[in-house]
Amino acid sequence: MFLRMLYANVDPNSVTFASVLSACGELAILDRGREIHGHSIWARLDDNILVGNGLINMYMKCGKLKEAQIIFNKLGDRDLVSWNSMIAGYGMHGFGEDCLLTFRQMVEVGQRLDEVTFVAVLSACGHAGLVTEGQQLFDQMVNMFSIQPLILEHYACMVDLLGRAGLLQEACDIVKNMPMEPNVCMGSSTELMPNVQKQT
Repeated sequence: MFLRMLYANVDPNSVTFASVLSACGELAILDRGREIHGHSIWARLDDNILVGNGLINMYMKCGKLKEAQIIFNKLGDRDLVSWNSMIAGYGMHGFGEDCLLTFRQMVEVGQRLDEVTFVAVLSACGHAGLVTEGQQLFDQMVNMFSIQPLILEHYACMVDLLGRAGLLQEACDIVKNMPMEPNVCMGSSTELMPNVQKQT
């Protein structure tokens, strides 16, 4: 549809580029994504926040972290999506330290955080084995940033983080002490810890 649009001499706008870049990212079509990037430069929209975020997301999902970082650095007016895309991208590819560094920079510049930010950074800590950092962030989420944990996302990230580190008792305690009833996903996690359940 994008190509048909160009052949029809209809000029794409920032929403068009953001949409088609999202599709390229989901399908991990790097060559086509780079082609769309070129079109955005030609249209002088590559520094638009919507297009920039689309480029960051596309390059991250295609595994081109350096390209995503370059786009991020060039964005003059970064927003929550810009930061979350970088954090999630580093976490997705197992770069836990880079994820934490970006998170700290986000806090330092005074950018508002949201639930998605903490899902991304907690997940990254789990995959990178950064247990202490993950536990500290989980506490700070409520005590420092006043963001309430969501059962499907944040608690699941903590159970995954502790479980990957072999801290099965602590993971089981997280499930038992949640302020709401565990759902099927959380129940499935505890079923993988039969020895811990017998002890409790």
